[in-house]
This record gives sequence, structure tokens and C-alpha cells, in this order.
Amino acid sequence: MTDFFTHPVFKSAVADIESLGVQIYLDPKIGAKPYAVVGGRSNARWWLIPLENGRVASSGFAIFQPLLAGARIMKAAASTLSLVGLSRLWTQNKVYIVGEPSLARYFQSGEILAFAYFSGTDSPHRKVTVQIMDGKGGLKGFAKLTRNPQVRMLLAHEAETLERVRTLVLQTAHVPKVLFYGEQGDRTLLVTDTLKTNRTRSTTQLTHSHLAFVTELAEKTAASRQVTVSEEAAKFRARFGRIRMQLDEAWSQDLDAAICALEARTDLQLPSCLSHGDFTPWNTFLSSEGLYVFDWEYAEYALPPSNDIIHFILNQPRVRCQPPIAKIEAVTTWLLQRWASVHKQAIPALLMIYLLTQTLRQIERQPSSNQRSGTWDGAHETALLFEQMLYKN
Repeated sequence: MTDFFTHPVFKSAVADIESLGVQIYLDPKIGAKPYAVVGGRSNARWWLIPLENGRVASSGFAIFQPLLAGARIMKAAASTLSLVGLSRLWTQNKVYIVGEPSLARYFQSGEILAFAYFSGTDSPHRKVTVQIMDGKGGLKGFAKLTRNPQVRMLLAHEAETLERVRTLVLQTAHVPKVLFYGEQGDRTLLVTDTLKTNRTRSTTQLTHSHLAFVTELAEKTAASRQVTVSEEAAKFRARFGRIRMQLDEAWSQDLDAAICALEARTDLQLPSCLSHGDFTPWNTFLSSEGLYVFDWEYAEYALPPSNDIIHFILNQPRVRCQPPIAKIEAVTTWLLQRWASVHKQAIPALLMIYLLTQTLRQIERQPSSNQRSGTWDGAHETALLFEQMLYKN
């Protein structure tokens, strides 16, 4: 099965990786190192796992952090087989890479480095991620790479946000340290260190550590005053006006109705702070040093802290597969039981602010088109939540 090699997303990712000074081939070449190609099941994305030795191959799987039980079992089995020299039992597809990416300069000189790659998921914001390891598989850091001007702005924003968050001196979580950010020719590169190891596991539970982090981030980045829900609605109204012509009629009606619902809540005031923006089980993990939070590219200022909590809950595997009413109940129950400052009457507005934030972000990231659309990643599930909130409650 070599169809992956001609897939547009894979070909684009290969071009990105090769901009680092390597060449990728489908057939063995003199001096080339073999890599296993692991494909995603739900959409176009691939991981390249180095096979040069058992430890490196096993550690290469650290770049692959599945949440579903079946995928976790597959990863554990493949990692164990690699450690004992039996990677051939799970390797179906391979590529061969000649050369080393130009990333060694950002780490201690003299180290023998190894690399694993993630193509990025097919989307307008796709980017390549490189996992940097030493010759024994010890993780040293990560690099994000793009040649897309739109994604370049995201990496610049993430680098800036990480620098700011580190100045907060958080007591409840650790974040990556920026080792390099900049443009090199037609590519943009962001390199960070990491606390991740080959044994790191993401948790699907929203723990006390997660809540403590969100609370501290909210306290240390709080706006000088609370904002009214109607003020938030005004910002959404302006953004909606800029993208309305991109939407089909059903989405235009839903977003307009959601904003109208917020505009009516002149009585409610909310705290406003820095939001991580993509606070999910796969963008956090619990290490021996505490909670580690990464992937800050969608961080956004002036949002209620509930946005991150709601996003985490709705992205838990056990919640994602539930019908809309069950998802809303899961969020409501958690907020009422675990967040003492939240009143039940405020939860519908908090959910609506979250849904509008996520939806407008998804629409704004779509390529410009003359055709009206209502389709993007997660659009159907979000539409069902809007329908439940607006028309069935």
C-alpha cells in the first residue's frame, strides 16, 4: 500500500520536511534511514516513526498520543515490539530519509539526534511537527514547521504567547520554553524544549491539576474589569458580519440567533482573561513535575476561563460520542459541582460564548471561496449543539 505517498497532504508534508535539508524516498537509498509510516483512521494524517534502533523506534511513538483504547493498545504493542527488535511485525509501510534536518543547532552540541515526524492533520492550518530525540530515544524537544503564510501567523502568535506565559511564573503548570522562532527562507520554524518522555500519557480526566491551572491563568491574566455578556455579543456580532457571506443560510440563522441570545443578557457580567484556546486531553499531560500544557497557537485574550474548561470536557472521548443534550448536561454538571463561582443561570451564556468562539474561529480559518459553506471540521456536531441550545431548551 503506497497510495499515501501520492496523497496531496502527504506530498505537501514531505515538501515541508525536505525544506529542512533531507530527502524522502519510497524506496531504499544508500545512507537512508528507514521510517515506518502510520496513518490516521479518521482523516488524512501520518506519523513517520524512525526504525534505526529499538529505543529510538519505541520513543518515536511519543509523538503519537491517541486517546481511544484501541489506538492506545496498538501503540503500546508496536512500541514494545520495537524495543525487542521486532518492528517488522507491525510495520506495513515505509519511507527512507537521507540526511538530517537542520535542527541540531538548537540543542546541546555533540549529541546524536534522531527524529520522528507528524504530517499534521488535513486542514487549512496544517503544519509539520518534528520530535527531536537523542540517540537513545530520550526526548529533547519539538519543532513546528510551515511554509503557509496563514499558519506562519499562528506560530508567531504561539511563540509570543509562550514567552508571555513563562513570565507569569505559573505554580500550577509547566509550558514549553521557546528555543527558536523565526523565518528561514520560505519556511517558518518554532522550536521548543519539552518535559515529555516516551512514557508520558495524556489523561482524559479533568483533574484538580487542570482546574488549578485554569484558575491561576485566569487570576494572573485577568482584565481590569469584568465584561458584560452583551459586550461579548458585540464582538461576536462584528466578527459574524465579516464572514456572513461565507455561510449558508442555516448557519447564518443559527449564529445570528446565538448572538441575539447573548445580546439579551445585559444583566450578566463575566471575568475576562487569557484562554489557552485548545485545552484538550491531547494538549496536556501529567508528568512527575506536574501538569504540562502545550500547543498554545489558538490562545486568545479577553475570554471567560470557562471556555477552556468546556473545551476540555467536550473533547473527552466519553463525552464526544454523546448526543447534544448529554454533552450539555456533562458541562453543566461539572461546572456546578466543581466551579463554585459559577451560577446555574450563567451556564447557558457560557456555553453559547464557547460555541461562538469555536465556530467563528473555524469559519475564519477556512480558505476564501465564492461559494457559501456550512462544512468544516466539527461543523455537524457544533450545529447539533446550537440546535439543542437555541431551539430545544
